[in-house]
Amino acid sequence: MSEGLFISGHWGLLGNQVLAVLVSYGLAIAGSLACLAITSAVTGGLRVNEDDEFAGLDLSQHGESAYVFGAGGYGPIGQSAFAARPIERPATLAAKVAE
Repeated sequence: MSEGLFISGHWGLLGNQVLAVLVSYGLAIAGSLACLAITSAVTGGLRVNEDDEFAGLDLSQHGESAYVFGAGGYGPIGQSAFAARPIERPATLAAKVAE
């Protein structure tokens, strides 16, 4: 029976432990990829469309606005400090629908 690298000078026990760590990593990666593949197949994909992403998932998915602590939010009028592009006002949306 090997007592390990430091006591007996045998590399067997350390090699078995390194192998166990590598096998564990491999199983974790394979399991994660399998879960992602199943989720993607069931839901039709893992990404939302670009418009929902720019509008913010809190607004497009839940109908709520996050990070707005006042009437105007942060930053200049018509813009939010957390938005990727300026917030569109209802008049702008109505003009887009009319086009």
